[in-house]
Amino acid sequence: AAPVSASQFNDLNLAIEKAIQAGGRLFLPAGDYRASALAIKAPLTIEGVAGLTRIIAVDGAAALVVASDGVSLRGLTFVGGAAVDAEGQALVIGKNASSLTIDGCRFEGGASGLRLEGCGGRIATCDFSGQATTAIFARDSTGLAITGNRIADIGNNGIQVWRSEKGEDGTRVADNHIARIAATAGGDGQNGNGINIYRAGNVIVAGNRITD
Repeated sequence: AAPVSASQFNDLNLAIEKAIQAGGRLFLPAGDYRASALAIKAPLTIEGVAGLTRIIAVDGAAALVVASDGVSLRGLTFVGGAAVDAEGQALVIGKNASSLTIDGCRFEGGASGLRLEGCGGRIATCDFSGQATTAIFARDSTGLAITGNRIADIGNNGIQVWRSEKGEDGTRVADNHIARIAATAGGDGQNGNGINIYRAGNVIVAGNRITD
């Protein structure tokens, strides 16, 4: 089926609902779209114009909350407000999405860029900058690959791969370029890391470039 275009609808939430009903593809033309915790609860591909399709998080909430398998986000820019460190907050949140794909997207500002809980899939060739806390936080992952991303100017950590309890994880963190990670929250080592692995077994970390 041809993708639904958001230009057909005044409301982004309605566009998402119509796209799911019409076969699961949504095209967002260049422009700014305001969103507050829009929930994606069915398989859906959302594609934008790289660098020109911007989804702006409002009301201090995430822009999108993904709670379904089979979701793909491509060519989108997610923008947060002034950096406020809110526990558990991010521009995009994923919950138990086992086949999530986020490819060629940008994450600008906000408390965190991407926060995943119980997710699998691929986060690739994305740009993260200006997050107050963490660019990518992934906990209790199921077959996740974080590859080829560019991360810079982050408040506390670049990539965090955690588990609630010690156990097998298997996330692959490879070929990312990470620069200028601060430790604004201080501490004795838990902040200021390009890549941070906690309680997670059999995580592959390879070919990353971490500078400054």
